[in-house]
Amino acid sequence: MSDEAPRRSRLGKVAVRMVVSALLLVWVWPEEPLALGRALREASPGWLAAAFALHGAGVWLSAVRWRMLLEATGTRIGVGRLAGSYLIGFFFNTWLPSGFGGDVVRAWDTRREAEGAARSVAVIAIERGTGILALLILGAVVGVMAGWQRQLPGVVGMLWVASLAGALGISVLARFGPAVAARLESAIPGLWRWRRAAGAARKLLVTCAALSADRRLIVRVMAVGLVLQLNVVLHYAWIGRALSVPVPSTYFFVVVPVLVAVLMLPISINGIGARELVFVRLLGVVGVPEPQALAVSVCAFAMALAFSLIGGLVYVLRGAASRA
Repeated sequence: MSDEAPRRSRLGKVAVRMVVSALLLVWVWPEEPLALGRALREASPGWLAAAFALHGAGVWLSAVRWRMLLEATGTRIGVGRLAGSYLIGFFFNTWLPSGFGGDVVRAWDTRREAEGAARSVAVIAIERGTGILALLILGAVVGVMAGWQRQLPGVVGMLWVASLAGALGISVLARFGPAVAARLESAIPGLWRWRRAAGAARKLLVTCAALSADRRLIVRVMAVGLVLQLNVVLHYAWIGRALSVPVPSTYFFVVVPVLVAVLMLPISINGIGARELVFVRLLGVVGVPEPQALAVSVCAFAMALAFSLIGGLVYVLRGAASRA
């Protein structure tokens, strides 16, 4: 009976997300569905192939950034192995009802080399945080330079506020993290299992703080992060180019940060519905017809699905190799 209640709760949450996804899709579905089919059929294969290649380049850049942070903690793992873990993460992100399932898998995959899950989680937390910060900075700067703040002042303003908050957060973590960690274990009295949990949390916080305090490391990681996020934005912009979406590529520097923020919210199944809503609404602001905007979302999701299947194959092959 004790196991049945949590299982029902999980199933209930999944059911709610499925309903939300369905409602969002109904909300943004075009009045002329055939127009969506025409937009997809008329897409340029060359630009779609280029966008797909950028997705692959993004996996490699992500692995390079991940290795930089791991090496700062004394953990050495090859880029190829980390790229494979990223692909496996894509697989779990796509097929689990959570956008963070892949991060859990990646942390678990590197826990032995990192001498514990706490350090592995800390590295991924800093990687995630610096990556999101790099994307926000790109969106804020390009949004102003390209003049998009005149059409989307609230969105561009939000990007600037979030960028400053993220930079401040990393600075505060580097300054006060060790002091907070030093008191963590003694501040949680009780049974041994709670002390063990406090020790793991302390190790996680200390690792995060140490990485954040290494200014040279953060600058290098942010530099790679900026290139990676530029790659992500161009990935979506080139999908738009393939579909002849009548907006400059610079507009996607504003769209993509909003998309990433929305996809992080646990409101739908794997972002289905939420992803389409972002593209339809934000591209619609600048006059893109709904079928074209929806086609961008469909193509992006199809490419993500393809990489998730590659990740599933890597997962199966790794399992076979370990058994052998």
